Amino acid sequence: MQKNYLVIISAAAGLVGLVCLIAVAYTAFSLNGRYGQILAALDELSKPVFEETTEAPVQYVEVPVEVPVEVLVEVPVEVPVEVPVYIQHTVMLEAPPASHPVEEVQPAYMLEAGESVSVTVSAPEANDMYGYEFKIHYDNELLNYDGGLKSNIDGLDMIFAREFDGYVLIGATMIGERSGHSSGQTDVCILNFTALQEFDISKLIIDSVNVVKSDSEYIKEVENWFIEAAIGS
Repeated sequence: MQKNYLVIISAAAGLVGLVCLIAVAYTAFSLNGRYGQILAALDELSKPVFEETTEAPVQYVEVPVEVPVEVLVEVPVEVPVEVPVYIQHTVMLEAPPASHPVEEVQPAYMLEAGESVSVTVSAPEANDMYGYEFKIHYDNELLNYDGGLKSNIDGLDMIFAREFDGYVLIGATMIGERSGHSSGQTDVCILNFTALQEFDISKLIIDSVNVVKSDSEYIKEVENWFIEAAIGS
């Protein structure tokens, strides 16, 4: 009887041990599955970090950049200038009535044919004038040179005249070593003309005046010499 109890106890102990083994195995299986899930989750969490750490290193490339440069250029600016404009006013005069005919105005120095005129040549001043020459222009068909040339300056006695087409050349000089003539306004010489036809004395023109000093200095184109005319002299 006692032997049967031992068998039953042994069987029961074996059964309990089997149950414990099964429980342990189940628990281990369950833990293994849960551990696998935890490892899978950790693996998923570690992927982004790993991927970020395995990216290729950043490379920097130098790109040339053109920087605009301001250049100052001087541009000429035309500034308008106001120019005063003067307008000439013309006054129209009414013609006189027919009962008062207008007489033709004659020139102040008009010579009639056959009239003679004495012409005096003058200089505004004389400064050591040892000699001179000049031209008097006129129309040979209207006026005739008569001569009568005379010097008005003492010492300038060597005087001459030469006729050309359209003018007469007059010249004079001193002789020997002496100072030239010096004074203010001076009557240099006199010469005579006769009108062949009606002639306006204002058409007599003097030019090409040249003067020689006592030191042989030759001065060309002296200005402001002039002529005076006396009709009927």
